[in-house]
Amino acid sequence: MRRLAIIIALTATTATAQERFAEIDGDTLKGSEPIAVIIEEPRYRVLGLETPEKGGRADCPLERAAAPRATAALREYLDRGAQPVPPFKLDSFGSVLARIDYKGEDVAELMIERKLGVAWVGKAHRWCEGATMWSPMPVARK
Repeated sequence: MRRLAIIIALTATTATAQERFAEIDGDTLKGSEPIAVIIEEPRYRVLGLETPEKGGRADCPLERAAAPRATAALREYLDRGAQPVPPFKLDSFGSVLARIDYKGEDVAELMIERKLGVAWVGKAHRWCEGATMWSPMPVARK
């Protein structure tokens, strides 16, 4: 029953993805519409993606400096129509884990390809331990 409510909430709106979603950082976005009665403003996590944390959540200046690029890239995909697609599940923090689709492609894979993040492997990536930052690739495909 819960999955049905989520699907109905996402397909019954005429709002654009830009109106419905805001990025929090490179692998998390916030929805403005409920997807189930118990989640009024869901936090979405991009399934399969880990990006550098921003602000005080970053472990070092290198990670903090890289985070805005990932956040901007996610915003760009959202502005161009990317959106979460079912099925959904909740992670241990209560965020909705969702594949984010951009013109038939997985945003997680696109972000990894652009060197803006890494594949999520079940634990936080150590961005600051012996790492050198990568150069992000150009803007999203049209």
